[in-house]
Amino acid sequence: RNLRELFDVIKHAVLISPNKRIAADAIIMHPIVDATDTQSNKLRKVKLALRDCKGNKRRAAKELHIAPKTLYAWMRDLGIPLDYK
Repeated sequence: RNLRELFDVIKHAVLISPNKRIAADAIIMHPIVDATDTQSNKLRKVKLALRDCKGNKRRAAKELHIAPKTLYAWMRDLGIPLDYK
């Protein structure tokens, strides 16, 4: 799974780079919550996704590859306020 994600990131960077060199801002990594993640890793990834999406829960859920309903449940379980940005 990690290699597939890395391949997708590199492929995207190559596609959006105008030259033969890949620009640093073309490499975009999205946090994905895994079943093996600890609570602290899950908390960090959810907060990172919410910050990247400026508090937009629907976009953050999409970035994490989960349903918005699941994101709200995780936020409640992890003690993240609904207005977290």
